[in-house]
Amino acid sequence: MKAYLIDFENVKSKGLTGIEQLGADDKVIIFYSENSDTISFEMHCKVMTSSADIEYLKVRVGGKNALDFQLSTLLGYLLAKELYTHIFIISGDKGFDKLHDFWNVSFADRNSCIVFRTQTLSAAVDFACKHKSAPAEAEAVSEPEPEAVPAEEVPETPAEEAAPEAPAEVIETPAEPALPEVNIIKKPSKKRTRRPQPADTQIRSALLGLFDLSDDEIAQIVECVKESEDKEDLHNALAKIFKAQATDLYKVLRAKYLRIKEALAFAEEEAPAEEPAAVAEPEPVPEPETVTVPEAAAEPEAPAEKPKKKSSRRKPRAKVSPLAAEIEKRLSAECSAEEIAAVVRLFEETDSKQKLYLSIVKEYRKDRGCEIYKLIKSDYAALSKLKTEV
Repeated sequence: MKAYLIDFENVKSKGLTGIEQLGADDKVIIFYSENSDTISFEMHCKVMTSSADIEYLKVRVGGKNALDFQLSTLLGYLLAKELYTHIFIISGDKGFDKLHDFWNVSFADRNSCIVFRTQTLSAAVDFACKHKSAPAEAEAVSEPEPEAVPAEEVPETPAEEAAPEAPAEVIETPAEPALPEVNIIKKPSKKRTRRPQPADTQIRSALLGLFDLSDDEIAQIVECVKESEDKEDLHNALAKIFKAQATDLYKVLRAKYLRIKEALAFAEEEAPAEEPAAVAEPEPVPEPETVTVPEAAAEPEAPAEKPKKKSSRRKPRAKVSPLAAEIEKRLSAECSAEEIAAVVRLFEETDSKQKLYLSIVKEYRKDRGCEIYKLIKSDYAALSKLKTEV
């Protein structure tokens, strides 16, 4: 299903060109106002014969860009309903391109609908035919369809045993006889974390409609992100490959840099580990021949040593570094001892706030990692000064 939001003030009747190509599943909302409320007779005939669901919405004018604000608000409402694969804005106003950047770049991992602007309905139909929804394809691959139950296994209720219609009053049914209890040991369910979209899918979705890149060029961008340590490294790597186009690519990808990095780290964790090569068993060493040796004179037994008394003094507790003490103070209420020790180790191994974030997310996945990182994020500068103290 697709939705088309038409800025009639901007495109007039020309923007409705191609309305006869829409189907019954398509939704068209025409925003008009007192400034523009007339349509040509020829286009009116096409609108009346179209099989699409068409709605007219008169906007209230009186302020600057009143129609634009109301159109953008309705777009967000339609996205939240998750009914449409594409939502097109039919307008010549390039300011609406920012909606594409916002929904398909900043919120690409939370949104499966493509938002795009064209000047006519026919151009929108051509775009939908050429560019299919990449997020929808990724979800179709990652989530297997439930197995269908054969019709033979579903018992059919005979017509004679069909339950009668329930009366207005509630009738309590007699309790069924209790079955003997069976002790079933259930494994504790693990908290499922949301699987991030693959890195190439995120990049392709962010650049959709802005750049026409091949699969090899997308793979090169993935390698640039994988090899870079920060956004500056990414910009330099893109410049070596894409030359003048590198800056425009970087402006789009920098907002998704951390999400793409997280997807790459997740993919590395899920990659099957290489099986170690089989080690050949050493050949058995022949036992040396036994040689009888004359027994020597027995030595006098040494007096048995008295068992040493255990000292009642406790061993001195290992000295805790100032950094570990401060981190434990901040995380003790929310984290376990193992998580606190892991954060101290990652803090000592990294040298920037960004690298610390990526390390924690890689260690505990996105949901739990973000919760732990937020507890020390605001105190990063103060904690960094304690790294050198002993």
